Amino acid sequence: MGQVEAVRQLADAYPGDELALILGGDSLNYFASWRNPQAILELARLIVYQRPGSELADAPDWVMQHTTVVEGIPLHLSSTRIRERIAAGRTVRYLIPEAVRQLVAEKGLYRV
Repeated sequence: MGQVEAVRQLADAYPGDELALILGGDSLNYFASWRNPQAILELARLIVYQRPGSELADAPDWVMQHTTVVEGIPLHLSSTRIRERIAAGRTVRYLIPEAVRQLVAEKGLYRV
């Protein structure tokens, strides 16, 4: 399932609720090349966590009009790194919420 399909399912499940898709600043620069980015923006606002060293200059205006950028404590962590740790059998405790960690373990997600 792609991103637009996932957002559509959430919109159908929670009609009338405001949806947001959370991205790292580095991912925002590629958002316009995703499949159906306009459809995603019709359903959800983008919330972008500004990562250290990432620039938002590559994101087009039509994307930035639907984007809220937030800054916080610099984290040198990405979803790719979390998936790699899980696949390697390394712990992700304290890197993701405990309920998410338990679900990932129960379902055997991201194991190779």
